[in-house]
Amino acid sequence: MISLHALAKKMGVICVGKNIPLAGVTLDSRQVKVGYLYIAIKGSVADGHDYIGAAINNGAVAVVCENKNSLLASGLPGWSSALLKTEISRLACEVYQHPTEQLSVLGITGTNGKTSISYYLLQAIRALGDQCGQIGTLGLQLEDEVVVTQNTTPDACTLQHFFSDALHSDTRFVAMEVSSHALDQGRVEGVNFSTAVFSNLTHDHLDYHISMDAYFEAKASLFKVQSLQAAVVNIDDKYGQALLRLLSGHEYKLLSYSMKSEWADVYANNIRITAVGVSFDIRYKSKKYTIQTQLIGKFNISNLLAVVAVLLANNFKLEEIIQCLSSIKPVRGRMEIVENTQSILALVDYAHTPDALKNVLHAAQEYMFLQKEINPDAKLITVFGCGGDRDLTKRAVMGKVVETLSDITIVTADNPRSESQAVIAANIIEGFSTDQYVQIDDRKAAIQYAVDHANSGDVIVVAGKGHEDYQLIGDEVLFFSDAECLSSLLRSKAQTLGGRHV
Repeated sequence: MISLHALAKKMGVICVGKNIPLAGVTLDSRQVKVGYLYIAIKGSVADGHDYIGAAINNGAVAVVCENKNSLLASGLPGWSSALLKTEISRLACEVYQHPTEQLSVLGITGTNGKTSISYYLLQAIRALGDQCGQIGTLGLQLEDEVVVTQNTTPDACTLQHFFSDALHSDTRFVAMEVSSHALDQGRVEGVNFSTAVFSNLTHDHLDYHISMDAYFEAKASLFKVQSLQAAVVNIDDKYGQALLRLLSGHEYKLLSYSMKSEWADVYANNIRITAVGVSFDIRYKSKKYTIQTQLIGKFNISNLLAVVAVLLANNFKLEEIIQCLSSIKPVRGRMEIVENTQSILALVDYAHTPDALKNVLHAAQEYMFLQKEINPDAKLITVFGCGGDRDLTKRAVMGKVVETLSDITIVTADNPRSESQAVIAANIIEGFSTDQYVQIDDRKAAIQYAVDHANSGDVIVVAGKGHEDYQLIGDEVLFFSDAECLSSLLRSKAQTLGGRHV
């Protein structure tokens, strides 16, 4: 680790107080350990200066903050800077000695697919005999330990600490989801990405980015990182096609993937939906292989193609890559099947954008068709809502998607946060063309309604929260798991019916 004065010299600032060794750095007073440097900034929700005392009680030995008076009042060595927000990433890199210079960081960006691609890469690389960590919506994962985080891409201090731990645990690869917010806010500055992946760009986060062009520019900035050795792009997406054209002059490896264009470097066709997953043919250069997967949904083939392209770009052998694809397991909360004895296909998925929801419901329809032998009148029942304090322009669009593709539509609460659930539901309902829907604000009651109206051969999709085991209502964080709730209600239904099929 670095000393405080050496860090100040690296940052080009004057440090007050004695020189001491630093054990780490954090923006969160609750994460402070003995020997840590605490960074205090004023955020949109809380002011870190108010927690300097708590940081000291937890073992902080130095403070860097925006407010000079707060530094003096702390009595600790350190410095103040009005530009601190723009310096955090660089500061964290210096404290942890630039660990990503010795790691292969695989950055995945796009609206949908980031979590699946990163999790599939984690499994594939481990199956191929290398160590791999993961950063994203599911948390931070090294070996078998998972630490839950608040953001898809954590703050710079958390990131660099994780990379340092990865390096010291002999991990060679880290598969990392890179959000547009993190790119725009500079959270990943100083991360030496070796490979960048673009999955797609669809309607989301326009409350933040305002326009799709600005959203695309934020995503595309990942591909301007000087450390890049390879880029992988989905050319089934129009923004992916635009990105490919922008990248054509770069010197790093550039691989495209597609389920539509045979001109892609990695191409899939002959897609077949089966009762146990999806099978398809994959072609790279002159070689072709047939793959049977455990995954549900054609869109997951696109995610697997991204994985193949990344592994090829990192010099893994194609034959070995193909062998491990059939054993890849789905992500928890992504097309997760909830087992039951009623021959009902019950699915939980994280889909919370119009395009993701469309993909999930199309996949559900494909499997519903396979259920027709059980029930010729099989129907698709969808339970969904939209998060509060987030992009409201997508709500009516999501409503239209669900109404178009579902036989029974149930509007309910997702994470309303500080927003009125009545307003959120009204925004969704604006996308409906008829009144053939049910509104049940209580999420458990909404899932109960779906279970009560499901028969053998039907498909239930509960969308929006996926792996999350909580609901954010006002200032409260309430335990709630879609998978556990759905499983419990299906068991109760089976018991009521005495195990008979409906």
